[in-house]
Amino acid sequence: MYEEFYGFSRRPFSLLPDATFFFSNRKHDDTLNTLQGALSNQFGFCVVTGEIGAGKTTISRKLVDIIRSDYHVGVVSNTHEAFGDLISWIASAFELPLHDQSRAELHQAFVEHVKRVFGKGKRTVLVVDEAQNLSVAGLEELRILANINTDAEQMLQIVLIGQLQLRERLNHPDLEQFKQRIVVHHHLGALDHDECLDYIRFRTT
Repeated sequence: MYEEFYGFSRRPFSLLPDATFFFSNRKHDDTLNTLQGALSNQFGFCVVTGEIGAGKTTISRKLVDIIRSDYHVGVVSNTHEAFGDLISWIASAFELPLHDQSRAELHQAFVEHVKRVFGKGKRTVLVVDEAQNLSVAGLEELRILANINTDAEQMLQIVLIGQLQLRERLNHPDLEQFKQRIVVHHHLGALDHDECLDYIRFRTT
């Protein structure tokens, strides 16, 4: 294999996202800093969009690594309706027992979980990757979950990471209330020629 020939300890261009391969550059650093600032300022909903392969998922994994000690964090990436109810995946992300509960019961269990965590001094952050696959109903479900928040306290903060189709989905007329909740909408641009060269050097050294 080429890894042995070139002396690599692991594959430098694996398609699987890995926070240890976070490439620090102007675009990626700006995205990461924007998200950290939004969480610090207790913004409710944050949205990051970008093309396939722009580095969105790796940035989100890096964000989770950074904030995990200060926040109660869960990550959902199974967002397509074919994979089951969104609330079930959210409950699983936070290791809540399912026990064949109804959607309403899971919703209430998650809300109570967020309240308990907040009572212990931590806010909950839900990171939803591949959010472009969420249905209008799924996005509306997230908005309803966020109703736990008040003007004074943001117990639950939600970060949506997705491809450009997410921006189109958010323009759906039934999501007007959801759009009003979005405080940060950041677009991650593609690397330019020089940044691509720096990225290749970074991954191969």
